[in-house]
Amino acid sequence: MEISTAKCQEILDACRIASAKLMIGYRLHFEPGALSTIEVIRSGILGEVHTFASTFAQPLAPSNHRAHSGDLAGPVLDMGPYPVNAARYIFGDEPTEVVSAVGTRHPETGFKQSFDDTVAVTLRFSGNRLAQFSLSYYGGPVNSFIAVGPKGSVMLDPSYMFGQFL
Repeated sequence: MEISTAKCQEILDACRIASAKLMIGYRLHFEPGALSTIEVIRSGILGEVHTFASTFAQPLAPSNHRAHSGDLAGPVLDMGPYPVNAARYIFGDEPTEVVSAVGTRHPETGFKQSFDDTVAVTLRFSGNRLAQFSLSYYGGPVNSFIAVGPKGSVMLDPSYMFGQFL
């Protein structure tokens, strides 16, 4: 909902004062494809899923408003919540550590902002589980993930976006 602890506290305080319920209606937890994937994972047919990998890329025009948001610009805050939430949903757990994150900037994008247009992240979860994902504003459209267990795997493609990319 916010990127700083202070801003999050402001939201929580406002909800408390107003006696309001705070929640995020995250649609992907209710999409038929996601629900079917979770059903396969929860069935145990794959064994205990220990690896999650995802790629989420979409070409973005330099004129797009998402490239002009100052410190908030770029694919991390825009697209990053999708694979993070997918991994959390699949593992039924919160990440314990950001193992690594690295970004690159392709001059061919034409972006005037100083943000990484392509980012790769590895998260550690309890129970020797890893989630890896890459995000990019400089890639052909793709949005998929795979969950791997010792007995098999399941892939969801498309996983985050449906219909045409904007």
